[in-house]
Amino acid sequence: MKKIKTFEDACESLSIDIDKFNLDNDGRDIDSIAYEKLKIISKSLNGEWEPPLGEPEYVYTPVFIIYTTDEVENMSDETKKDCVFFGGLANAGYCALRFCTAYGSPTLAYTTLAGSFHVALRNRELATYSGEKFIDIWCEFLTGKKVIK
Repeated sequence: MKKIKTFEDACESLSIDIDKFNLDNDGRDIDSIAYEKLKIISKSLNGEWEPPLGEPEYVYTPVFIIYTTDEVENMSDETKKDCVFFGGLANAGYCALRFCTAYGSPTLAYTTLAGSFHVALRNRELATYSGEKFIDIWCEFLTGKKVIK
């Protein structure tokens, strides 16, 4: 399997027309679009594997830490390099999101924050890769906010 490095790569691997995707999702909320993107990315990364429903097989998802404005202001420059930033509420500044780890859970008990079978990954390595490589999209999915570049 060719390594998926961008959302466009994921679309190409599944023969999804990116222009049609953009047109179909025009006007939707940021988190809804990000969720659709993550479903495509996860399907592409998983290949033929699909999360088993009703069977006690482990599935994986990235886990993130969300930092407040105060925490961001007090963090080291080294830690900031691993973060993506998004707008805070009511002009309260900005917040940050950083990949933490990949979490595995049996499908029968899969209730994590991003606990959708559509974004579940087949192993820890893929969940780590997805969390690190596609952190901007995960941030938009989890927060509903655009990432600040």
